[in-house]
Amino acid sequence: MEITLDLTAFKNYLDRSNYAESSKANYLMYFKKIKDKILTQQLINSFCDLYPCYIARASLKVILQSIGNKTIDLPVFRGRRKLRLPKYLSSEEVESLKTATNLRNKLMIALTFEGGLRNSEVVGLKLKNFNIEENQIRSIGKGDKEFIVYFSDDTKALLLKYLTLKYISEGEERIFKICRASFHQFLQRLGYKVLN
Repeated sequence: MEITLDLTAFKNYLDRSNYAESSKANYLMYFKKIKDKILTQQLINSFCDLYPCYIARASLKVILQSIGNKTIDLPVFRGRRKLRLPKYLSSEEVESLKTATNLRNKLMIALTFEGGLRNSEVVGLKLKNFNIEENQIRSIGKGDKEFIVYFSDDTKALLLKYLTLKYISEGEERIFKICRASFHQFLQRLGYKVLN
């Protein structure tokens, strides 16, 4: 059985109902997107995929109620899109990032990937955060939580070389003179060059 929609009948249905004016406007907007189509289960399913928001689904419910529908079901509303696994770099890709830049950036990349540090945590590192003999970093992270991470002997060599070249002393605030946003942009550009 084919079900067709009539705009005038739908407007009359909305006028008789107790919906707020803003809701009526939304329902009419979504009604107009499907008014020239034959109402089938497949159309409803594809509409819900195309417009995965609550108001679009509510509009469909009102539209189906207005015609006294008994044959077409609304798909279950999930509220969120499907979760996907995060994309990550292989160890070879991380190594290629380290070789593509200067000493400071190599060290920052190594600390980011080996320690699993956020960009803001890396650029905020101070000399007092490092225990070089034990290859560890002690710092405060997200949520004001203290953490300890370890780094490799290769990163230790990079750190010692960087500290001697930059003459960083114990009293200095941060060892990297770069802001979080600049470091983030740098990583994006470098990652794009290396991966493409």
